[in-house]
Amino acid sequence: MNTKNEKTEEVPVIPESIATNESLVNSIQRSTLISLLAMLTAVGSIIISAMVIYNTHDRYFTVSPTGVVTQLVALDKPLVTDEVARQFSRDFAMTLYSTNYINFRQKIESVESMFYEASFDNFIVEFEEILNFIKKKKMYTHALIELPVLIKKLEHNGRMKWKFEMPITIHYESSSNSSFTQKVIATIVIQRTDNRKKIGGVEVFSFITESQNIKKRL
Repeated sequence: MNTKNEKTEEVPVIPESIATNESLVNSIQRSTLISLLAMLTAVGSIIISAMVIYNTHDRYFTVSPTGVVTQLVALDKPLVTDEVARQFSRDFAMTLYSTNYINFRQKIESVESMFYEASFDNFIVEFEEILNFIKKKKMYTHALIELPVLIKKLEHNGRMKWKFEMPITIHYESSSNSSFTQKVIATIVIQRTDNRKKIGGVEVFSFITESQNIKKRL
């Protein structure tokens, strides 16, 4: 009976010390990677926190009555540009002089919402003579308002204020076809107010007119 000699491949035996060393190296690498990730996470958190603190320093926010998130700005800061204040002063004059004997109540309410509460009563006393004239003579009014000129801008009594002058030509017309044209120079002071209560954060502090002339056409 013939027998064949078969070569048996011997499996190398890894010494226990070598296996232990490799396991130790892998463990150290994993620990180093975990430590590195933890360090990077910590550094990132510090950077983000610093950015948040820096960007929100002295900045506060609230929700307006209309549900809009609004940044609170100190009253001695402008908040709006000179052009916005200029347009606001012109809009006020336009609202004031686009009234008639029918809608005067609604117009006065609109004007009041744009005015500083503490000085509105003084303003309405001054305007009452014109208002009574409009009601008595059943007048309609409209106005041509020239570009307001910025006279002064300053911080006063803790509020930023703008002072404008603007020439206004007021047209009065009655149902009997009689009409009047009056030219006045209006001086208006706009001031900062709580932008949580009034959109734009500005309001009228005072409004004074100086009559130039009155022309009547029958």
